[in-house]
Amino acid sequence: VHHVETQTAYKQQKALMNAAFEEKYVRLMLKEYRGNVSAAARQAGIDRMSLHKILGRYNLDPQQLAREE
Repeated sequence: VHHVETQTAYKQQKALMNAAFEEKYVRLMLKEYRGNVSAAARQAGIDRMSLHKILGRYNLDPQQLAREE
């Protein structure tokens, strides 16, 4: 988890925090749903294509995430 730094501009710091949250959330969801993108997207309340875009943004493989311990 990123820590808040007052030396970084608000918008930049917020973007970093959001990105860290987004990646961690997706990693956990796909691990929990064993790489099933459709089920993870349903539970997250987003459409499947949005989840695929997030996966691409962080270069994440759903099947690999499913195998992570």
